[in-house]
Amino acid sequence: MSPSREDPRGLIRCALVAIGLGPLLSAIPATVVALTVSPTLAPGVVVFYIALLLGGSLLGAIGAILAVPTAAILHVIFEELAPESGEH
Repeated sequence: MSPSREDPRGLIRCALVAIGLGPLLSAIPATVVALTVSPTLAPGVVVFYIALLLGGSLLGAIGAILAVPTAAILHVIFEELAPESGEH
């Protein structure tokens, strides 16, 4: 028994899976490329994707747009406040 054309549940399920799975699948090659460039760059890429997913899930599209600059600002603040290693 096939679903009728008026029953959009299958399409909605596919869209939800694509929305949830798409960013995760795009994060994998980005992290692998970051690892090949510099192993210290990969955590930044992972944090970028986590910020993007959290911002998008909490506040929708506006949250996703604002999450990345917010994460970058917090990164700079923490970098400035962290003690310098190797300068003793």
